[in-house]
Amino acid sequence: MRLHVCGDSHSAYCFDRFENAVIKWLGPLTMHRAARDAEQIIRPLLSDVEADDIVVFILGEIDIRCHLIPVAERSGSSVDDEAAKLAHRYVLAISQLIGPSNAAVIVQPPYPADRRSNPELPFIGSLQHRIDTHQALSKHLMLAADAAGLHYLPFPRKYADARGGLRRKFSDDGVHIMPVEAAALAKSLSSLLDMKIKFHHSPLDIIRRRWNYLFGGSLRRRGLPKAKPMVPTTR
Repeated sequence: MRLHVCGDSHSAYCFDRFENAVIKWLGPLTMHRAARDAEQIIRPLLSDVEADDIVVFILGEIDIRCHLIPVAERSGSSVDDEAAKLAHRYVLAISQLIGPSNAAVIVQPPYPADRRSNPELPFIGSLQHRIDTHQALSKHLMLAADAAGLHYLPFPRKYADARGGLRRKFSDDGVHIMPVEAAALAKSLSSLLDMKIKFHHSPLDIIRRRWNYLFGGSLRRRGLPKAKPMVPTTR
């Protein structure tokens, strides 16, 4: 049994240390693009999926960061309405591609961040506005996945601060949790699927990573995922 993980950069950062994980990182892919062009983008990723393999999809962080809020403003609708439409289109597209012998998991997007903005994918709206957007999209993804008979994996709450933003202690760049910190996600996936999902790490890995983050200076980015983007992807 293999774990095929399809998505944006969080596919690598979150799942790099999962045993038997096949990371299919498609660059800065949005949920909107995956839903619109699933046949061209997602279906080719599934050509090597065998019976009883598990397919995991993790997308939406970029949509929350810089797309859903301006889309709602331009359309004159609410963020909740736009999130509902996006979640429905995305889950419908995924459900039409998954074979009957494979479990499909829709992962809740990681928690929003408020530091080290990427000029190509800038933060739009206040952190609180993006936290509200994250909650709206998460709610509708859960509802859509349930209606389609797909698994929905909530992102473990330990990675969120009191506001609902990403806790800084787990991230070096302010946006991604570091691969060694993803044990709680493996535990949640194991519970969801009622099977043992092995995660490769040791307490010493975490101590080294956090020490480097706090005191390492140029070593701050130690422990990046080994996986690399498969192909450049237009958002």
